[in-house]
Amino acid sequence: MADPSITLYDQAFYAAQAEASLESARHVLPELFRYYRPDSVIDVGCGVGPWLRTALELGVPRGLGVDGDYVRREQLLISPDQFCPADLSQPDLFTTISSKTDGRFGLVISLEVAEHLPFDRSESFVDDLTRLGDVVLFSAAVPYQYGTGHINEQWPEFWALLFRNRGFKCFDILRQPMWSCPQVDWWYAQNALVFVREESAVYDRFPVNAMDGPLAKIHPAAWLSAILNHWRPHRASARGLEEADLATIAERWITGGTDLPRLKTVEHGRASLFSAADAFPNNRLLIDDPEAKIAQQDDSLANRKNELDEVRGALFSLRSNVVELLPIDDGTQPPQPEKMTDGNLILRLRREYQSQQEALKRVRQQLSNERDELEKTRAQVAHKEAESARLTAANATLRSQVSRHVSELAQLPGLRNQICTGQDRIVALETRLSTLRVELDATNAAVRTLKDAYASAQLEIRSLLHSTSWRMTRPLRAVRRLFPT
Repeated sequence: MADPSITLYDQAFYAAQAEASLESARHVLPELFRYYRPDSVIDVGCGVGPWLRTALELGVPRGLGVDGDYVRREQLLISPDQFCPADLSQPDLFTTISSKTDGRFGLVISLEVAEHLPFDRSESFVDDLTRLGDVVLFSAAVPYQYGTGHINEQWPEFWALLFRNRGFKCFDILRQPMWSCPQVDWWYAQNALVFVREESAVYDRFPVNAMDGPLAKIHPAAWLSAILNHWRPHRASARGLEEADLATIAERWITGGTDLPRLKTVEHGRASLFSAADAFPNNRLLIDDPEAKIAQQDDSLANRKNELDEVRGALFSLRSNVVELLPIDDGTQPPQPEKMTDGNLILRLRREYQSQQEALKRVRQQLSNERDELEKTRAQVAHKEAESARLTAANATLRSQVSRHVSELAQLPGLRNQICTGQDRIVALETRLSTLRVELDATNAAVRTLKDAYASAQLEIRSLLHSTSWRMTRPLRAVRRLFPT
């Protein structure tokens, strides 16, 4: 089966975002480097490498970009030997990178990447980033931000809790200076945060007044984009769930929590795995264009009205012909028996008139039936699109779960060997412990013997000091001290 990422993130996708990302990087990274200039950079989810290229232009001596093997090498903005292909959706990315280069970097960059990975990959992805370095420049799409392949949009507090759990502090030092910068894409200005390991050597370089504050913010450009361009037909299914999740995550973050709370939107999505068009993540992803549908329906209705006008015109013409043939009795015209007696002609015209009336009714009925059929077709198309999106998301989730289970099964033989080795070591340690206990008992007995001997010696000394002979020989001892040998 072909990798769906190849079609999601194709040549056109990277061509569209490369130039703007490069411009954004050239304004954001210098601001970060005011606080901390790294000696090496790794960009996880680098695309064609605009952020890594900017870091190298700013004088960073060593860099590595990591992304899927579907990235075309001829599109890279960095040298091909600075690119490492890897499946970001799979856990233990750190091991993959460490097998090809030095596994630690001065700065780890991962911008607008995490939302492209399955929800179950969230924690392990943050694990990988924090193992790669002590400073992480991170951003990820917020709920309903919308974008190609977004399947895990989360609030920044969600990711910040995962970083905090691993000993990292959050520094919000980039968003305010970049917020109104026209050269920076709004999603970077809205979402970019810096996470620093608390016990690292570079921790004190970052300002404490920009640490661990409220994080969820929406850029005005994001608001306008959502209002003007993205209408979500299944938004009603998330009412109550999304608000509760935001409040829960924000409270957990502000009160100093270190673990993720249970998210109602995610639980609802998992419970609706096989009918999930209106559940996480599809309720955030599926969009519609009601204006286009209305315009299409208006065009169809206009065509039907034109057809109806043509029938009405033909009917009016027929009526005019009937009036011309019928006699007009206004009291001034003499009777015209030749026309009055032509009953067959009048009867034929009346039948044609009735036939046109019936044809008009049939056209109207046909128009009504076609309208109903059109609505049914639209509903079926919408259902098929939602079903397709649901199956695609379910397939991606299941593939991720299967891959994870396969990886776990592959590790079972090694784990068994480790368990057997551990059991042997436990037996050896228990034997050694028994030996040490015997030695300890013997040592304790020797100590008790020495204590008894010491107590006996003290008694003898006390007896000697209080004896008559000791007191009588005191002058002799004094003389001896005056004349030492």
